[in-house]
Amino acid sequence: MAGDVDRTGAAVRAQLAGMGCALYEVGLLDRARDAMLDRVWDAARVEASIAWLKRQNAGGDDIYIRPRGSVGLLFVDDLAAAAVARLRAEGLAPAVLVESSPGNFQAWVRVAVAPIAPILASAAARELAVRYGGDPQSAAWRHYGRLAGFTNRKPSRRQPNGLPPYALLRHAGGGLAARAADLLRVAEERVKEAEERAAARAFLRPPGPRRDRAGAGVSLPHGAPGDAVSRGQSLAPGLGRVQGACPRTSQRGPRCTGAGVGRGDPGDQP
Repeated sequence: MAGDVDRTGAAVRAQLAGMGCALYEVGLLDRARDAMLDRVWDAARVEASIAWLKRQNAGGDDIYIRPRGSVGLLFVDDLAAAAVARLRAEGLAPAVLVESSPGNFQAWVRVAVAPIAPILASAAARELAVRYGGDPQSAAWRHYGRLAGFTNRKPSRRQPNGLPPYALLRHAGGGLAARAADLLRVAEERVKEAEERAAARAFLRPPGPRRDRAGAGVSLPHGAPGDAVSRGQSLAPGLGRVQGACPRTSQRGPRCTGAGVGRGDPGDQP
């Protein structure tokens, strides 16, 4: 048992070092209740909570992690080994690589050393998912990945012996991807293209009736004040959308909660 604790602790510390963030969001998914417990911790607090996280994992919770904020670290889910090799060969080597289940990988790719706009981060993550066969539904700036050293409790991932596999840390060297700037330039183009498409749709949409101050119905010309574009609605739908706070591929995901009553929760502050 002590050896298991040591291996988990070593994996957690190495993953935190490879991700290199000031703050993290740690999520515990209770599949029985379909609820996520979220905590915001620094690396020291994550390390201090390993024993508690192990107890929760043994009790059936999945343990996830993501950076706090859009810090230039992109998440790509459901990668095959061949796709990981391509990432490396094409200058987009992961800073952290976790084998979430046998033959299935999650990559954290660093594309900037300073925070970047969430809409740009989401566009870049989607570009990576499309290029390398990852899960496009997980391609958002704020998506959870697995914390290495804990078991993957998803029923579909159980091994032939019925036991859940461990999420294994395969690489945690950190560092900025060699072709990060190229990827961000492509992502900027994708954002611009999406904005132009959204603006064109808004322009072509038939104007609806609008009541003036006297209450009479009036119609505004396209692009007039009050139009979707003029009101400042997103011009790139989907690019900047957060996939909830939970690591499900569905749009809704599990219900998220900050409550940890009765769980021995170590608290929410670093």
